[in-house]
Amino acid sequence: MQELPKTIAILGGGVIAVEYASVLSKLSLGVTVIANTYLPGIDVSLRDTLLNHMKKNVLFISDEITELENKEKKVLIRFKNGRVLQVDMVLFCGGRVANTDSLDLHLCKKTVEIGRN
Repeated sequence: MQELPKTIAILGGGVIAVEYASVLSKLSLGVTVIANTYLPGIDVSLRDTLLNHMKKNVLFISDEITELENKEKKVLIRFKNGRVLQVDMVLFCGGRVANTDSLDLHLCKKTVEIGRN
């Protein structure tokens, strides 16, 4: 990449996505974060305070994406509600899920719960 894009959409609402949104917005990029939930597992009052502060510089969208289309050096993001967003770049921050299937955790005497908050 030779230069920073003017606009970016970040797909994902976890800690990494929100951190990128914060940093990139301070570099004067137009930042949109797209996710169903934001900062899962974070204290609700802390999360709400942080997101409210960030809304001054970052647009948060909670809608389902139906299509991503490259068009003339732009990316068009189409949403289920009919909205279309045009950005210069998309950054995927989808997160991780534990890969524990091969550990035979069912043999442990402890109850193990694996999942997202």
